[in-house]
Amino acid sequence: MIIEKYLKETYGFISEISKSEIYEVQVGKTKSHSFNNRNLTLEKNEDEFCFSLSTLIKKGIDRNEELKINKETTVKLTNNKRSIYIKGKYVLVRHISYPDLDTNILEKTIKGQINSLSTENFNFYKKQRCYRIIIPIEDLRVRLTGDFTGWGFKVDSKFTSETLVKLVINKKEYHFFTNSINKKYFIVIDSMEDQSLEDFQKYANSILLAFAFLKGNYHGKEAFIFSYKSNDFKEPKSMMSTILGGGIYNGFSVHSSSPHSLMLSKKETKYKKDKEGNIIGFDDRNLRKFMVEFPAESFAKLCELICNKGGF
Repeated sequence: MIIEKYLKETYGFISEISKSEIYEVQVGKTKSHSFNNRNLTLEKNEDEFCFSLSTLIKKGIDRNEELKINKETTVKLTNNKRSIYIKGKYVLVRHISYPDLDTNILEKTIKGQINSLSTENFNFYKKQRCYRIIIPIEDLRVRLTGDFTGWGFKVDSKFTSETLVKLVINKKEYHFFTNSINKKYFIVIDSMEDQSLEDFQKYANSILLAFAFLKGNYHGKEAFIFSYKSNDFKEPKSMMSTILGGGIYNGFSVHSSSPHSLMLSKKETKYKKDKEGNIIGFDDRNLRKFMVEFPAESFAKLCELICNKGGF
């Protein structure tokens, strides 16, 4: 059985929202915030969203108190293409610059970053939906083929040589696979049934943590969470960007199907030799019995331990 996956529309969504755009700002319901009705430039810079805008300089001593936004206040950005919603706690001011003293400009420039944004109001996520998380993994290519039992699959009707791992965690099915486009690599996790955003984030992170335990790498910096009407995942309804906490790499790998990764004693190590008895290479024929894929069922049990017990 070949599983069909669709990513074209989702990748296009990421590409569009990553472009530099100008938005009009509204901070909550207040009418007096200095950001209100100002033009804000939002753009993607590597693995974070950055913004810049100018505000009027207040009379008297300028302590920038007017820039503060309450943590749970919703900041809305709007232009003729879309609306974007941001919690105040995710708007981080990093730099403030003032005009030269000999100019008549009475505005200062605010620059910063946004750690999480959504294309839908936060009430949208109160309903259970099918979710997908996509995690960029930069130059670190992750392949599940050969390391885990799984299924063949197609992406946008094209066959791929990768493996899709089906994970049933607490009776809920998830699909875990990798994909690449234009030399960019991604981890993808799909929820195959409707659930809350909070539950999906918990289960998706359990998959990432179990993978990190087995392979030594936790891929958890930037992520995009999409919602869909159905589990065919063809057309995204919403997108939320988030920071998972930071990647951790080059840890100890508990499992490997590569015989060259095994730590062997000298008695177990065998070498290839020429006619004169000189060592010319490493003989790994006796190690091929260790090249066993890790069962998806065992992978899922690790995820359940993380979700239900908080760890192994």
